[in-house]
Amino acid sequence: MSRHSLKIDTLDRIVTASNERELAESALMAVKELVVGAYYSALTCDLKSLRTELLHPEEGWLGSSHPLVQNIQRTHAQHPFVQNFFPQAQSAIYCRSHLLSDREWQRTEAYNEVDRPLGIRDMVGIYHTTAAGQLLIVTVGRSRQFRAADLEPVRKFQQLLKALPISRTTADSLLHAPGHAAHLQDAQPPLGADERRLIPAGHSGFLVEPAQILCITADGNFSTITTVDRRKIKVRQTLEGWLAVLPAGAFLQTDRATIINLRQVRQVDFGGHCATVCFGVPVPTLTLGRNAALRIKQALRPGQ
Repeated sequence: MSRHSLKIDTLDRIVTASNERELAESALMAVKELVVGAYYSALTCDLKSLRTELLHPEEGWLGSSHPLVQNIQRTHAQHPFVQNFFPQAQSAIYCRSHLLSDREWQRTEAYNEVDRPLGIRDMVGIYHTTAAGQLLIVTVGRSRQFRAADLEPVRKFQQLLKALPISRTTADSLLHAPGHAAHLQDAQPPLGADERRLIPAGHSGFLVEPAQILCITADGNFSTITTVDRRKIKVRQTLEGWLAVLPAGAFLQTDRATIINLRQVRQVDFGGHCATVCFGVPVPTLTLGRNAALRIKQALRPGQ
């Protein structure tokens, strides 16, 4: 049998998989049959919480307490696969050497914590999303770089995954917020892709969807994110760092310590020397000074 062919029983296990774990196990078996590598794994990752489970062919499911799983989860936000997958929110195939140079990659924590100890020079990741909102990643690594011809059987396998009944790969069904607040303006344009993608929050490994942010307040090199589900998350990131990754137009820096999501503003009460911002979820109001009040008034003016 050709290295680029699947055994009938492997194909049958893929087609009849009833849940994400069964699909991960059968997909890993398939990739081992299709591509020669020195390292294989399958991961499942919840797109909201980023809870990660890791499957190794010889060891089975490693569990959340395993050091390798913890290293991978901690370095999610640095990995070029994650950086490229989440903005697109669709099933895809990525080769690390096509996304990031060796020199850049070898400076990252993800490389030094995972790939370097395992002797992995290059890795291909097959990203696939399922109807349950789970991300399935099947990886194959080598001690040398992959060639274009090596990826052809992987691309064919990806087409098979996308055709499965368990699959659903549309971005809206996976990353769209369950509900958005009432806004100050009745007619808001639809959310753009930049507002639905997940972006890294500092160096914490935490990823957040811009549409889920109410406001960000800074304290030196740290900042606190307030989200629509009323969480407050403190990360090491300055406002300048946030402005570099947040989508333009939806977010406004009102003063030296505050960024607000204009789409989440329900009402603004303007006083003589300040403004009180009310969001569409039950969180404390935000009081802004005189100059900030002028900025937000201009930003919310029709036609702006």
